Amino acid sequence: MRKTAIALLALGLVASTSAFAANPVRISQVYGGGGNSGAYYRYDYVELFNSSSVPVDVSGWAILYATSANTTFGGASNYYVQFPAGATIPACGYYLIQCASGANTSAAPLPVPPDAVGNIAMSATACKIGLVSSGTSGSCASPFVDLVATGSSSGCWEGAGPTGATSNTTAAVRKVAGMTDTDNNSLDFTVTTCNQVLPIHNSGSATNPACQPPPPTGACCLRNVEEGACIITTAEDCAARPGIYLGDGMPCDAGICATPTNRTTWGTIKTLYR
Repeated sequence: MRKTAIALLALGLVASTSAFAANPVRISQVYGGGGNSGAYYRYDYVELFNSSSVPVDVSGWAILYATSANTTFGGASNYYVQFPAGATIPACGYYLIQCASGANTSAAPLPVPPDAVGNIAMSATACKIGLVSSGTSGSCASPFVDLVATGSSSGCWEGAGPTGATSNTTAAVRKVAGMTDTDNNSLDFTVTTCNQVLPIHNSGSATNPACQPPPPTGACCLRNVEEGACIITTAEDCAARPGIYLGDGMPCDAGICATPTNRTTWGTIKTLYR
């Protein structure tokens, strides 16, 4: 995803900005057919995913809705959902926003309780959802945390174009349960049939097994190299070089790995810093 996503509609041609680095919190699913005739689910919904190794406080954040042809987001209360105080997305976990329902109350309810509830009535086939960390309105030039356009949307998206068109029985789903993020809606999402094979997650759901926090790193004093050589790496990599790992989070301060000039040995250094 990118912090600002812009596409310009001019002379019948759509152009978008180059992608920015992905943020850990991103939109992982969009479903707009809720409660329509033949709909699989009773409610529209948007699912978020946190790919980082720490929880993210999203108090006051919001999703903003725009129609497929519009370039303004949110504004009216039925065009945004703002998250309550204390809202948190767990590390490698999810957050579910339930939106409006159509007249078909016989459609299935969402399989897990939502974390936030609003009344956005989304299009089943094509729309735009922007995720923001503050405010309840915006435009294509807004500093979105993430932006997803589905179907034949025009005006703004990430990358080369929007996702495929969704329907009353399909949702736009980010690949690898939220992990894939190349800042390109058309490549990062697939249109997936709503059924038991498509899990919907909330903040209490199991974390994404594909989301693994990076191993801790620290100062590593290399052996058999120039005096005082120190690198930041993992304990496993340090041992393989070989070197003496001084502990998680230990910086490479000046002189920390200097070769001893007295009878202190590498073994003593290892004992001191582990």
